[in-house]
Amino acid sequence: MNWYDSLIKKIENNGNNIFLYDLEGLLADRNFYKDLSHKYDIFKYETDGDYFRFKSLDCSKPKLMYSNEYIKRAFTKDAFKISVVDVFDKLDESILDNMDVRYYQKLFDYCKESEANNLSISRDNTQNIIFQCIWGIDLAMLYNPTINLRIGLEYLIDKKNLDDFIIKKISSNLGVDFKQLFDDDNKTNDFIESIILNYIDENQFAHKFDLSDPLIQYYLSKYDLKSQELSDKIDDGLLNKYPWLIKFKLVSDSKDLTIKKINSEIIEFQMYYDKIYEDGVLDLNDLEDVFKLSKKYFTIIYEIQSNDLSLDDFDYLMFNKKINDIFKSIVSENIYEQLFNYPYNKKPFTVDRILDYINYNYKNDNIALIVMDGMSYDEWFILKRYLNSFKIKELESFSILPSITSYSRTSIFTGKTPNRFLDENNKVKYNEESKGFTKYFTDKKNTRK
Repeated sequence: MNWYDSLIKKIENNGNNIFLYDLEGLLADRNFYKDLSHKYDIFKYETDGDYFRFKSLDCSKPKLMYSNEYIKRAFTKDAFKISVVDVFDKLDESILDNMDVRYYQKLFDYCKESEANNLSISRDNTQNIIFQCIWGIDLAMLYNPTINLRIGLEYLIDKKNLDDFIIKKISSNLGVDFKQLFDDDNKTNDFIESIILNYIDENQFAHKFDLSDPLIQYYLSKYDLKSQELSDKIDDGLLNKYPWLIKFKLVSDSKDLTIKKINSEIIEFQMYYDKIYEDGVLDLNDLEDVFKLSKKYFTIIYEIQSNDLSLDDFDYLMFNKKINDIFKSIVSENIYEQLFNYPYNKKPFTVDRILDYINYNYKNDNIALIVMDGMSYDEWFILKRYLNSFKIKELESFSILPSITSYSRTSIFTGKTPNRFLDENNKVKYNEESKGFTKYFTDKKNTRK
């Protein structure tokens, strides 16, 4: 049973072509989104332009549009709301409302099992239940610094929304304002660097934190920390004792060290893969980790090739197959199609939403959109060396399939999918890119929120 089954029934009872309010961000659960998309083509409202696009598209299924905030428009007069209270009516909704929706399935399963065993489920013990079912601890265990750190790293590195009570509690216990760190990359970097430096400096004594904890190492492996001070302290003796520290050793001329580092990254690759593809099933709430997995794959390829090492020595075919397995799942399990309607405000999940992303976030800025065709991520590392004076933020998107250059390029510059710009012979219409690019921004002037 899924935590959102009752919500799907509620939505279906409201008919076709509907508008709903998702004020608590429940559709951020990608599994919920996917299962709902079996019946509906789903769109998110960000601007009135999204609604006009929603109305104009011919879809094979009923259409559903949702918004994360109330809006006063004629088309919302029959809108209704879905809420966490519809599912967890016995728990404290004020706590659940601040909790990351990706935890809801664990919470739902825990509550069902508890009720079957006649254990108390109530508003008063909501916090205890959350700690027990998600982290396997009771509130009394929050004196343990390592447990506090594990929760804090999940919050900072995986960007999980956690209840204010939890953040305040671990912040107090560790003497660190995690909410402040969450919004400041530099402070987060300094915090994580200090943790590892202290661990190294105190290695002959009892550690404040047990960084050998597998989950802590999992989160640290996902954090891109480059520190010369830290790197200089990691010598061979320390690496023999704590091999996982190799991740934080900067580029070296030592071939042996380079091989150790690549092998460490292969282990990290396996950790990502095991988490997002457990039992051969892709958890869509880990979709961001699919991107991390892909980037880790190309990082490994780049480091092998740039150091004149042989791919065959690193079981290249093994992790190549694992990458292919995941992307085959995305294409074959009705996941790829729904990506085109994912929210674009934080990132464009497909290339046809790049213009929407730019217009939404940078409408008052001068933006140069430069497209480099045919460059793989490992080749991007070479170019990036020459851009070190720029602050680079990397966002990933899915290309148009089939991966024909003209399809993706036209999608990027027109904000359209191929079914809207191909002629009857499946050719891109004449002058579609330049006309579509101009038309996109001309139309947006009249449809902004």
